[in-house]
Amino acid sequence: MKSEFDEPMDFEKFEKYRIDPNKRCPAPPFDPQTRNRRAKTIGKWKVLLNGDMFYDEGRYEITGDCLMEDDWIVHLFEKGWIDWNEFIPAYFQALKNI
Repeated sequence: MKSEFDEPMDFEKFEKYRIDPNKRCPAPPFDPQTRNRRAKTIGKWKVLLNGDMFYDEGRYEITGDCLMEDDWIVHLFEKGWIDWNEFIPAYFQALKNI
């Protein structure tokens, strides 16, 4: 029994979607007003959908990929400016988002 997968694929019709590997897209600059539109705000913390956390419009940033590491949270205990009543709910929201 023949299926559609037995036929050779016509790649020419996909040519217009080809990505030029030599062309790089520049990263957009950090703009808390636009980048965090879909973020949840808890106190001065903004939590993005990918788990990234930003404090006070970008003055301090914690990326979502390091949330499960042990050493960075110990580092935060040394910071006197952190309001733990704001940070803990923001942290759990970030964990939920990743």
